[in-house]
Amino acid sequence: MDKEIREKIALKRYQIISPVLAEPARAQNEYFRKQAETEHEFPRYGLRKVSVSTMKAWLRKYRKGGFDILKPKNRSDGGRPRRFDEGLLKAIEIKCKAHPSLSVQKLYEALRDQDLLGHPPVHYNGCSPLMKEE
Repeated sequence: MDKEIREKIALKRYQIISPVLAEPARAQNEYFRKQAETEHEFPRYGLRKVSVSTMKAWLRKYRKGGFDILKPKNRSDGGRPRRFDEGLLKAIEIKCKAHPSLSVQKLYEALRDQDLLGHPPVHYNGCSPLMKEE
């Protein structure tokens, strides 16, 4: 997720919690319950309902670490599917280089037939972006 989107999401989170920053807990709970009933427009995610506990967590985090803590964290695996280990990535890379003329579908089928995609096998939609890169 790029920096601008993360910033916009943090701003939306702040927008939701800011009206009750100086309010007592009772007023916060009432406000959060009302907010939980409505859908909020989030960058990248669209319309979403937010639970009371999530809004309370945002408020706690904001009080502890400021605005930057409201930004979503980047995934540690860089956006690739979680089931892909280094062995699977290497197998895909080798197969793609060895058979550059094969379609993505045929490459997937070959990897699946050789039991290189795990059990149960990683879905085609998870593999195809990686095979297109090669």
